[in-house]
Amino acid sequence: MRLLARSCFIKQVTNVCRPNAKQNSNIPIRQFMLIVTNKRQLVRYPLETSLSCFYSSESKKHFITLEKKADAIKDAFEHRRGQLKDTEQKFRLKGEEIVRDIKHQKEVTGEKLRVRKEHIIKDILETKAKVKERIEGVVEKENVFTVPNVLCITRIVMSPYLGYVIMQSEYNLALGLLVFAGVTDLLDGWIARNWEGQSTTMGSFLDPLADKVLIATLFVSLTWQHLIPLPLTLLIVGRDAALVIAGFVIRYMSLPAP
Repeated sequence: MRLLARSCFIKQVTNVCRPNAKQNSNIPIRQFMLIVTNKRQLVRYPLETSLSCFYSSESKKHFITLEKKADAIKDAFEHRRGQLKDTEQKFRLKGEEIVRDIKHQKEVTGEKLRVRKEHIIKDILETKAKVKERIEGVVEKENVFTVPNVLCITRIVMSPYLGYVIMQSEYNLALGLLVFAGVTDLLDGWIARNWEGQSTTMGSFLDPLADKVLIATLFVSLTWQHLIPLPLTLLIVGRDAALVIAGFVIRYMSLPAP
């Protein structure tokens, strides 16, 4: 009713059966509403045809404006919806790309770690093998029965016999024994340097000892035969004795403290 009251005019077209009226007539809207709502008036003035209502031009413009606004809002919503779909698609593609990058980086990192692990394990095994070899070399007992050691012991054992031959004035035999001792001295050093497993700690001690024992026996025997003066013999023997004592002292000083 408020909407009808606000309208300026409402055109009403109807056919009303009235005794003293024309077949087609125009009546005001208030009178029409009074007839419709009042049963007595409706019986008195029955309606033969339906009515057609046209709203005012101002209300029609307002309705059209609302429709346009609704269409604009709908278009904006659809456009926004499309933008959201595009944004969602971009985010999905970006997420897939990030996941691929992470997987690739994980594979690369895993490969690097695997190579690094293999390298470390290889180094550990090599170090372990070297340490084991050194420990076995230290723990394993030396084989003292080598050719150089036998030659050194031969010279040591031969030294008293050389002295006895010189005291018996058999100088030709003594010269032969000295030549034999020189050859054995040359051989034991060459064998120890060139043959594997022939160099021992005991051999490094026996070789100089055999030389000193042989030289000392030779000089003492020649001095006994009055062929070499005593001071020269004392000088040679004293020098060898001093070298032996110095070697023992240096060896003792190099040992670790208990």
